[in-house]
Amino acid sequence: MGIQNRRRREEIIPRGDKARRQMGFTLIETSIAMLILLVGALGVASLFVYAANNNSGGVSRTVALTVAQQRLELLRNLPFDSATLAATPANPAPLTVTRGGGGTFQVTTTIVDSAGSLPSPAATVKRKTITVTVQPLGRRIGYSNAPVTLQTTRAALSIGPYLQ
Repeated sequence: MGIQNRRRREEIIPRGDKARRQMGFTLIETSIAMLILLVGALGVASLFVYAANNNSGGVSRTVALTVAQQRLELLRNLPFDSATLAATPANPAPLTVTRGGGGTFQVTTTIVDSAGSLPSPAATVKRKTITVTVQPLGRRIGYSNAPVTLQTTRAALSIGPYLQ
């Protein structure tokens, strides 16, 4: 069988044509192929950097949202007439919160009182709008530097002298 295979190859490629018998790649072809692979590899590497930055930004945003939620829940659980919920610009003062993996944040709480009326002329609704804004401190990458804001409204019915 070895002799028959050799004869077939010799029939396909004549012995005298040395250039046709050598079936390899030239140096230029190999260099072009390596250049194309290098461009593709650099594109994939830049995607990895982009993904890593956005993942760390997502962690920071999640921690900021958790801090805002905890602060808002603390204020929602206070009695409606608590001094902590008084609508003054400096109450409560901004806080600086540090979380292990997420960084440092400034927590600003704004409380606004407003009143509305019900169909009954003697009854009014007292409302407090509570806004908690958490701003990441320090240098951050991309969208992770944007503040997170949560807002809620609390209400209490105040009944006038005619509906008691």
